[in-house]
Amino acid sequence: MADNETDIEEPEVDESMEPVEVEKTGRPEMSVLPIKPSADDTSVQVDLLASHIDSCKYPVFLCGDFNDTPVSYAYRSLRGNLNDAFLECGPRGMGKTYNGPFPSFRIDYILFPDGYDAAGFKVLGRSYSDHFPVSCRFKKEE
Repeated sequence: MADNETDIEEPEVDESMEPVEVEKTGRPEMSVLPIKPSADDTSVQVDLLASHIDSCKYPVFLCGDFNDTPVSYAYRSLRGNLNDAFLECGPRGMGKTYNGPFPSFRIDYILFPDGYDAAGFKVLGRSYSDHFPVSCRFKKEE
C-alpha cells in the first residue's frame, strides 16, 4: 500500500443493502437504510447515505447529529437537494447545538424535502447530553 493510501472498510449495511419499507396504512410510508456505526471513515458512510437519499422514492426527512459544521463535506453531501430547517425558519445567529466548551457550533440538523413548509425551528436549551435538542414542525404544501 502506498503512503497516501488508507485501508478503509465499507460500513456494514443490513444484509441486502435494500431499504426497509415500513407500512402504516397499506402503502409504503418510508424507507430506512440501516447503517451500523463505524469510526473507520465517515465519508464512506456519508456517500452511501447520500446515494440512498438521491435514489429514494419517498420524501426524505434527515434529522441527526452530524458532528460537523455546515461547511463540512458531510453536511453539504447529505443536504444535497434537501432544505435546512434552521435556515428556512430558525432563529437568527449561529444556532448553537453543541453544548460544549467551543462557542456556537451547529452540528445537529433537520433536513427536509421540497413540497413541505417548515415552521418553528427551535434549539431547546435542555442539557440531556453534550448536544441541545432541535425541533421543527412541517406541513405538506397544498
